[in-house]
Amino acid sequence: MIGVSNLKKKVTNLFKKNWKYCLLVILVLSIILVIKNINKRHYDIEDYNSNIQLKNDGSIG
Repeated sequence: MIGVSNLKKKVTNLFKKNWKYCLLVILVLSIILVIKNINKRHYDIEDYNSNIQLKNDGSIG
């Protein structure tokens, strides 16, 4: 258990020293996830619109 508590101290000290960098990494990762989600939603909307157009043509359904 001594190793685990020592590791926790090292991690907390590292975070205290570099909290700005940790925050920056978290921010960048969240922005990347949001952009990926927006792109996925855009393609989903395009697929939905193309399906509606196919149904209106009478070729499907």
